[in-house]
Amino acid sequence: MSSEFTYETPNQNAFIHTLREYLKIKNLEKISNLLTNASCEFYSSNSFSNIRWNAYVMTVRFNVPLHHLQEFTVEIQEKILVASDEIMPKETGFDLTYIETSPILTLPEQDSLIDKIDFYKIKPNSQINSFTQQFPLGMPFGINKPNLAAIPHKGSQKIYFEETIDIGIIKDNVYPNFTYIKLEDCLRETRIGSLEIKNILINMSQTEYEKIFFQKYVNLYDMWTKEIPVLIPQAWIQWHSSPKPELRANNSSYVDELYRVDFVAFWKNQRFAILIDDISHYAKKNHSYWNADQEKYSMRLKEDRKLHKEGWEVFRISNWEIRQEEIIIELLADLREFIGF
Repeated sequence: MSSEFTYETPNQNAFIHTLREYLKIKNLEKISNLLTNASCEFYSSNSFSNIRWNAYVMTVRFNVPLHHLQEFTVEIQEKILVASDEIMPKETGFDLTYIETSPILTLPEQDSLIDKIDFYKIKPNSQINSFTQQFPLGMPFGINKPNLAAIPHKGSQKIYFEETIDIGIIKDNVYPNFTYIKLEDCLRETRIGSLEIKNILINMSQTEYEKIFFQKYVNLYDMWTKEIPVLIPQAWIQWHSSPKPELRANNSSYVDELYRVDFVAFWKNQRFAILIDDISHYAKKNHSYWNADQEKYSMRLKEDRKLHKEGWEVFRISNWEIRQEEIIIELLADLREFIGF
């Protein structure tokens, strides 16, 4: 049986604008004013709501100015939840079940600017483009998909990534420069930090060529001890609760999103994505031969454009290059120049 739902969330800016106008119509202008300069984000789960057939549970988080945060009482949050559910398009396959409030993060003397700015459009070397703004829940890394958890918190819910022995989560600010020593420090009190982090990083590589590349970088530049960028493997720079096959079956717009990157690095207030492609990234197999494929090549270009738009500097290489001993040394020199260390 096919679903009548789209499973696509509405535009966040349009949603909160409509919500504020709707609250005014319901004579709740005071609550509408509390949402001035606020933004919202949607978080869906893979659990059915049991309210409508085949609809999933969804949480909406409102990022609000700090001076308004204490005014969002349980009663006001309940009214916002009811209104939010009423304006949610019915063809959307989500039932709003919870809301959460969180302060908009600011730096000293920058409050008015932060309230109005889209931080994804800030230049990477901007002082207000902090790691915690880019990754409010932290940045997980590891081959397995990270799990989200929600717990009661001050009359609402707190959402976070669960720490496990095979998933590291970076929560501290990584700017301006993030080295291996700093990575050790930020993981020290975590579950993965109690293990041998060096071996974990080496074994996190998904393919043989990723591992070769990583070890060559470590050995050539002495990554464990020197003041150079640490390469963080299998970084989840985006996340979606539904698996790719399910998104594909629902024809979701998220199906082509690049959720996990082979390696990331943070240096000189910039963030870098390093991608290692095998032949399947730009060709299709026909029996025992590989034929160049324009659609697959275009997908890689689309990924790069999306990453650039979100503030990442992209360095893409191939397995073929890594197989060539004389090329990989040159390639690592290019990477060093590209990052600037």
